Amino acid sequence: MKLTFSHVGIPTGENMPGEQYEEFFNLNRADAKWSPFHIEYLRFEDRKLLPEILSKMFHIGMEVDSIEEALPLVDEVVVPIIELGEERICFIKKDGVIFELIQKAGEDNQK
Repeated sequence: MKLTFSHVGIPTGENMPGEQYEEFFNLNRADAKWSPFHIEYLRFEDRKLLPEILSKMFHIGMEVDSIEEALPLVDEVVVPIIELGEERICFIKKDGVIFELIQKAGEDNQK
């Protein structure tokens, strides 16, 4: 199973340069692809849509070839698999750290 670092997601209460509104999650996100340090800033509009822990704690984004292969290795699923067109994501907890597992389209895609 492949695990590749993608980004660090940091919740913030401040407007960040380049942020865009993500309607699906009701939050503003400054995409990590524009950050030399791979930082994604998240400003939550409605903390009720996602578990509160995501608005209070950083997360580490990891690209995986199969989310299903990774799930047996985690301690807790915080947000189950979400299909987002070109990718699938899932938030999990391992050793007290929140991770976002990201599976790109064209990867294994076991559903």
